[in-house]
Amino acid sequence: MIYKVLFLSAIWCLFIQQPFNKSEQSKGSYFDSIYSAEEFIICQDYKSALKIYSDLFENYDSPRVFDYYNAALCAVYCNNNKSFLIFVQQCIEKGFRFDFIESILKDKLGLS
Repeated sequence: MIYKVLFLSAIWCLFIQQPFNKSEQSKGSYFDSIYSAEEFIICQDYKSALKIYSDLFENYDSPRVFDYYNAALCAVYCNNNKSFLIFVQQCIEKGFRFDFIESILKDKLGLS
């Protein structure tokens, strides 16, 4: 009887472990992509960074709000108004205050 319980427990552990590994792998690839996008930002290649962010947002259920913010800034530098509005809307829905976004954008664009 004890062997049967141990065997079933081992089988259960193997099956339950699978989703956690996929989740961790998914998180890893998300952050690898974010790292790549941020490297493009450092090199002022905003178009490549924006492409990475756009692809990520299509493939992940809950991106981080600061990633939406960085994507919005990339859209500004690429003169992509449509993407900018989409990303700013996501920032606001996830808790950023509009006046904060407005002040940062004024600073980035040199507006008064």
